[in-house]
Amino acid sequence: MATEVSYPSGTRGKSEWSLSTKVYTTERQRVLRQLFRRRTAVLGLCIIVLELLAIVVGPFLMPYDPTNPSMADRFQPPSRKHALGTDELGRDVLTRILHGGRISVTAGIFSVILGMLVGVPLGLAAGYFGGRIGETIMRFIDVLLSFPGILLAILIVGTLGPSMWNAAIAVAAFSVPIFARVVRGATLSVKGNDYVEAARCVGCGDVRIIYRHILPNVLAPIVVLFTLNIGVAIIYASGLNFVGLGGKPPMPEWGLMLSSGRSYLRHEWWVATFPGLAILITVLAMNLLGDGLRDALDPRLRIQRL
Repeated sequence: MATEVSYPSGTRGKSEWSLSTKVYTTERQRVLRQLFRRRTAVLGLCIIVLELLAIVVGPFLMPYDPTNPSMADRFQPPSRKHALGTDELGRDVLTRILHGGRISVTAGIFSVILGMLVGVPLGLAAGYFGGRIGETIMRFIDVLLSFPGILLAILIVGTLGPSMWNAAIAVAAFSVPIFARVVRGATLSVKGNDYVEAARCVGCGDVRIIYRHILPNVLAPIVVLFTLNIGVAIIYASGLNFVGLGGKPPMPEWGLMLSSGRSYLRHEWWVATFPGLAILITVLAMNLLGDGLRDALDPRLRIQRL
């Protein structure tokens, strides 16, 4: 026989709210505990925090200009005066890397956010409504996926014209189908749950059900995908800049620095090596953090470990 829980007068809503808050707090604590148990995830997070501090604060501490040439200091090897050496125009490489980090990381984050803002609603609509709406959306997504990512980005930049922000938009177009497919799959697994049916029975509209009951329960794969895609976006944006379809010199962007330094690898190796290492370390840190978030947020992986 079902037993009804009675609450003192005037305390029912407060008790339910307290229980819900306690559940969410406990879940957050569990996710953080699982995340910090992964040493690789902690390492990735530490690298990201230190890098963000460096690219935000570092440029204000450097005595050199990232764009003005100094021909008397051309191709200076790493030393006390220039920790990472100078390039073909005498510009300090470390200063340019710190300034370029702002551009590359901002472009990567911007492109992923833009792709997420388009892909997530498409995936929610395709998974929730299904039928003709879902088929139409997914056929559009399949068309985008039929192009290799870098080819699609080159096509979009060639249409819009080469610039840094057009390159970011092109990378965002590559992110849209990835978000849409992942969110659609998560929505299909969630929309049949009892709480969704209960919300529909009490008269909630489709938009309210999607954004109040389905979206909060598919946030875990979105967060993981967002983290992992930032590294991919940085690589693609730097690649477009490397081939001349993004920003233009003397912009201190990592891809442009790689492009200008590739001709001097034999003797002046530091000109291209250190920007390449900046890209490598950033992408590696994002991947380590993304893997840790995936393990902490995915209940199936927790069950397998048990």
